[in-house]
Amino acid sequence: MSKVGPTAWKNGTPSRARAATSLSILIEDLPEGRWDKTSTKALAAERPEWLTEARRRRIRVMEEKAAQRAAHLDAWLAERYPNLQDEDSDEFGFLVLDPLATHMQRDANCTEYEADAACWRRWPLGMDRITPTDDELFEDDLYY
Repeated sequence: MSKVGPTAWKNGTPSRARAATSLSILIEDLPEGRWDKTSTKALAAERPEWLTEARRRRIRVMEEKAAQRAAHLDAWLAERYPNLQDEDSDEFGFLVLDPLATHMQRDANCTEYEADAACWRRWPLGMDRITPTDDELFEDDLYY
């Protein structure tokens, strides 16, 4: 296989970005230099202190972004559905919250997981009605 330039791995991704991803760190935390698979694997095996700190920093950044995203989705729901009260009924869960979560994925441009989590934070009783329990998930398996 040929390289796509002096700083690329086989699929054309710049080696610096690829190395940072492989090491689970932010690209700005990666020291300057040429990075290839061998040097990246060697560094991962050594586990220097700066690499451990860089990984912790990446985790903090990702958690902060997730918290900001959750706050944004909570505000989105509060703005569009300010008077919708939580109810402990199947009708509320299936006829209101399930379509609302689907609508949220499209209009708020979020994943199903993010939409469900936002609905859980705002309407836990209704969401509890549409979320299957372990027994419900595996009830067909009980008879085999």
